[in-house]
Amino acid sequence: MIYDGDCPLCRSLINLIEKRNTNDRLCPVSYQSARGREVMDKAGIGIKRAESSVLLKIDGINRLYNKSMALIKIAGLLGGLWSWTRIFIILPRPLRDRIYDMFARKRYRLTGRKQNS
Repeated sequence: MIYDGDCPLCRSLINLIEKRNTNDRLCPVSYQSARGREVMDKAGIGIKRAESSVLLKIDGINRLYNKSMALIKIAGLLGGLWSWTRIFIILPRPLRDRIYDMFARKRYRLTGRKQNS
C-alpha cells in the first residue's frame, strides 16, 4: 500500500490502519521512501499515479485501485466495524472520486505539510 509520507492526513490514516491491521494484510509504504520507489518501479507506477492509487495484492494478484475505491478496499481489509464503510460502493464512482479529489487537493491546507528532515 503506497501513501504520501509528507501528508499529515495520510500519516494519520496510516497510523489508524497500522493499529487495526492485526492480521498484517496491509503493508503501508511511503512513496518517498526507497522501498516505496522500489514497489512503484516493480508495479510500473509513477509518483502522480501513486498519489491517488493503492496497490494491493489479493489472492496473489497485484491489483491497482484508485481514489475512493482504494479507500473502500482498505477499509474492507481492516475488517470489524470498518467493513461497513463498503456500503459507500453504492454511490456512483464519479461522485465518490469527486469527494476524494476535493479532500486530496486540500489535504495540505487542512493539516499543514510535514517537511522531511
